[in-house]
Amino acid sequence: MNRSVKSVFLFCSVALSLLVTGCGKKTTKVEGTVTYLNAPLPIASITFIDGKGQRVVGSVEQGKFSVPAVPIGDEIKVVVSTKAALDECNAWEEKYKPAPGSEFPKDRAPPQGVELPPNMKPEAQAKLQEVRKRKQMIVPVPVRYEKEETTPLVIKITSGMSDLSITLEK
Repeated sequence: MNRSVKSVFLFCSVALSLLVTGCGKKTTKVEGTVTYLNAPLPIASITFIDGKGQRVVGSVEQGKFSVPAVPIGDEIKVVVSTKAALDECNAWEEKYKPAPGSEFPKDRAPPQGVELPPNMKPEAQAKLQEVRKRKQMIVPVPVRYEKEETTPLVIKITSGMSDLSITLEK
C-alpha cells in the first residue's frame, strides 16, 4: 500500500473506533417523579446540570418525568421550575386574548355558561380554555428550587435511572 492509502486507512480506523467506543460524555435516560406538599407536582420543568454547566431540560406532567441524555456524574444539580410553565401559559393567554371591543359590554353580563367572547374563533376559544385550565393546575414551588445557584438538589446520576424520586420541601 502506498503512504496516502495507509493514512486514509489509519484515519478511518481511528474514527470508527471512536464511534464504537464513544468519544463524548456518557449520558443516560432518567425517569422518575417529583412531589411537593405530599402530592405529585402537576406541571413543571426539570433541568439537570453537570459540573461543566451542560443543561438537559425536560417536563414534569402529573408528577412524572422522562429525560433522555442526562449526564452521568456524582454531582448533578436539579432545578425544578413552575415559573416557566406559568410564563408559557401567560404568553398563550396574551396571544389568544380577545381583541379590544370583542368582550361583552361591562353593563351587560354574558349569556349563562359563556366564559369567552362569542365572536372568538372556536379554535382560539378551545386553546384559551385549555391554557386557563393548565394555568389553574400550576402549583408554585419555593424559589430555591427554581435557580441553579440556590437549588439544594444535587444528586448522583448513574446509568439507567428509571425510578428517581425527587421530593420538594416547603
